[in-house]
Amino acid sequence: MRGQLGVGAKVAPMVIKAGSAKERVLRSAVEKLVQHAAKAGITIDDLIHLLDSGMEVRELFDYVMSKMAAAA
Repeated sequence: MRGQLGVGAKVAPMVIKAGSAKERVLRSAVEKLVQHAAKAGITIDDLIHLLDSGMEVRELFDYVMSKMAAAA
């Protein structure tokens, strides 16, 4: 399976076998990011929009963390 995670050409496609340890780790990381984003008032649609508009994954992580800190 090729995963692009909505970031287009910014991330080289990865080959990840369904049910593999890599898939479970990636899925867990995405779930945690979505949970933290929700705590900061950021929706999944917001996350997808930010990635589709060119934000890199690291920038997205930093953005979510800054919004969480501001909300605390």
